[in-house]
Amino acid sequence: MRINLPLFDNHKRKTETVEKKISLPGKDWGIQEHLITELRRLYPDQAPSIDMEMKDIFYRAGQVSVIRKLKQMQEE
Repeated sequence: MRINLPLFDNHKRKTETVEKKISLPGKDWGIQEHLITELRRLYPDQAPSIDMEMKDIFYRAGQVSVIRKLKQMQEE
C-alpha cells in the first residue's frame, strides 16, 4: 500500500513569501500617540504566563502585533 505524503517544497515556498516585508506607502495615517499609549496600556507586550492556553497566547500576540504595526505606520 502506497502512502501519499505532503510535499514540503510547497511549505518552503509559502514560508518564503510570508517572510517578505510589506512596505506601506509614505502617508500621514493620522495615528495619534495617545492612541498607541492607551493600546499599549490595555494590551501590554509581555511574556505569557505558564498557565495560559495556546489560543490565548496567540490572541495576545496578535494584539501586540497590531500595536507594533500602528507604531511603525505612525513613524513612517
